[in-house]
Amino acid sequence: MKSRSKIYLSVVVWTFIYSNISWALPSHRRLWERKYGYSVSCTLCHSKGGGSQLNSYGEDFQRFGMTPGAFLSIEKRDSSKNGFSNIEKIRAKANPGDPLSTPKNPTDWLSRIEESMLPLDELKKIFPDVKKFSILEGTLFPEQAKEIEKGLAGKLSEADTVPTFYFAVKDQDAKLVRTGVAIFSTSTKNPEKLIVGIGVDLSGKITNVVLIKNKFGDRMNDNTFLSQFKGKSLESALQIKKDIEPANPDLITESEQVAEAAKKSLLIISAVFNKDKKNIKTK
Repeated sequence: MKSRSKIYLSVVVWTFIYSNISWALPSHRRLWERKYGYSVSCTLCHSKGGGSQLNSYGEDFQRFGMTPGAFLSIEKRDSSKNGFSNIEKIRAKANPGDPLSTPKNPTDWLSRIEESMLPLDELKKIFPDVKKFSILEGTLFPEQAKEIEKGLAGKLSEADTVPTFYFAVKDQDAKLVRTGVAIFSTSTKNPEKLIVGIGVDLSGKITNVVLIKNKFGDRMNDNTFLSQFKGKSLESALQIKKDIEPANPDLITESEQVAEAAKKSLLIISAVFNKDKKNIKTK
């Protein structure tokens, strides 16, 4: 994909073959790294890496609101119940979510950063026929964030400014070719209740919408509702009751939040990759 020259991207790309592995946004790990100054594995908050069950530190982070301020709020807690506060373990580069990781014996959890990065179970829901994925981590410029906010009803969160993109990769003529990109997003109103996975093809059209985290009830997972997003692009209005019928007549507000998450995902992808805002271009 071709990025605009003015875009700042702290880019790291890894490719993995699919294998099996409560959910938090990938950007939360990025915000943690920004606060404490070193890179960490997704096992910081998850038992087996991205997308797996939350460990005790991840549960405390979720309990305190899953915001950058939540990291500070749980520093004095002993999430893993091994006799050391979270901040003691963090300063020693031990894992605050692992009872076996202590300041004197941090374990090797930081040597397995790359292999824990992909939420593969969730990516397979977005791209069911794909077995390989690569990651690109980006950071939005303030002017990019302002541009995105013009198309939204609310402000971007700090987590939104450090998006992670997951490229669907296929073997084609003995080469690895990107066929689409996935991004995980929330609405601005209830980020703690809803995380939406959006799949987008190289022309900028939505190929799939999956509710990764949904605390609004099973009716929101209605396939008839979610399938209406397929084929939509940044030029689509995505207005509930006008362009897209809600999941249920009494779930209009909740359906609007799914639409907002989809719109935000398209805007972020466009701001990062599309100079002309019409197509996602390959390198």
